[in-house]
Order: sequence, then structure tokens, then C-alpha cells
Amino acid sequence: MSGIANGSPGNELAYQEALLLRAKQGDLRAFEALVLPHEGALYKTCGLQIKTRESAEDALQETMLKAWRSISSFEGRSSVSTWLYRICINCCTDLNRRERLRETDSLDHLRDAGFDPASPERSPEEAAIRKESRKELKDALHALPSDQRVPLMLSAVEGKSYGEISEILSLPEGTVKSRVSRGRALLRQLMREPEKLHDAWNQSNSSPSNHTEAVPGDQKTRGKGGRTR
Repeated sequence: MSGIANGSPGNELAYQEALLLRAKQGDLRAFEALVLPHEGALYKTCGLQIKTRESAEDALQETMLKAWRSISSFEGRSSVSTWLYRICINCCTDLNRRERLRETDSLDHLRDAGFDPASPERSPEEAAIRKESRKELKDALHALPSDQRVPLMLSAVEGKSYGEISEILSLPEGTVKSRVSRGRALLRQLMREPEKLHDAWNQSNSSPSNHTEAVPGDQKTRGKGGRTR
């Protein structure tokens, strides 16, 4: 991107605007320069939303592809970061739904063949070890309802403010705060009582998750009035 200095904040803003303009015109190198600084944070979000590393990588790739295909419709009403997070969360939601359907189909075939796999039981010693592991935390996170898991992870893991989460998810701030609070409380309960993880995971995945609004474009989000839970 020659001819544009990006030292001071003013120059950085001009640089980002120039990248966006060129990306909207189909310049792939400009698009990469615009979105690649966000790739690490987006991958972390995918890794927390999705159980396997391979599927998280697929979700990140799909996020970038959808962003590239829709960059021409980006109007700048939200930041590029907010826009990318919306696309990322929706890609994760879609991928989780597809994998859930595949898992259900596979289990149905097993049951039709006369095999009904039971939930593995753990000894108290095994449960204690597993409870201390990162996998236990991730399992508990995945057992949360998606409307609580997503805002909680954006807040606790990504460090987003309630205002930023409100913009990303197109929800009033009051709703975001409520869902983060309920998500924290349920997460603590599941970590204290890991035997409930299996039932909680099934319940959280029994109904389709809702997409965030304004994806892949960047329509204006709702105001902060009104509470949706």
C-alpha cells in the first residue's frame, strides 16, 4: 500500500480506509491486509465455539471466505472487527448445527443396529483430574445455551465490553449483561457438578441456534432500549 503512511492515529485511519476501499473494489491483497490482523482473535473465538481444532480451522476459513465475498457490501456503519465477529459467530453456529445433525444421524444408525451407547461413567479420582483440566472447562462452555455462551466468551475471553458485544450481536446492552451473568452462574454450576454436563450439552443443542443480525452486511444495530432475553 505505497503512498500511505501508517504511523500516527490519523494516518492509520486513512490507511485502513484506503485498504477498505481497495478491498471493496476487488483487491485481494488489500483485503488480506485489512483482515489478517484479526485472524488470531477470530481463530480463538472459533476454537472456543467449536469442539475440534479441525472444525475450528474450517470455521475460520469459512469466515474469511464469506467476508471476502461480501466485502463489497460493507458500508462502514460498524468497525471491520465487529463485522468480522458477526460473520465468525454465524459460521460457527452453522458448523455446529451441521455437526450436530451428523452426530444425531450417526447415533440413529447405531441405535437402529441395536447399539445404544451410554454416557461414560468416571470414578471420583478421574472426575477430579478431569475437572482441573482445560477440557473440562471447554466442555462446560459448550454445554451452555448458545445465547449465553457467545456473549460470555466475548466478554470473559475476548475482553469485549458490553457495548462492543451489543454491537456484534445486535442486542441491547441490558440483554448482553443479563446473558453474561446467567452464563457465568450456569458455568460455575456445571464446573461444580460435572455429572450434569452431558444432559446440559444435549439440552443446549436440542434447539437450533439463532444467528446474529446484520450478517454478512453491516446494517445498523438496534438501540439499547428494550430488553430481549
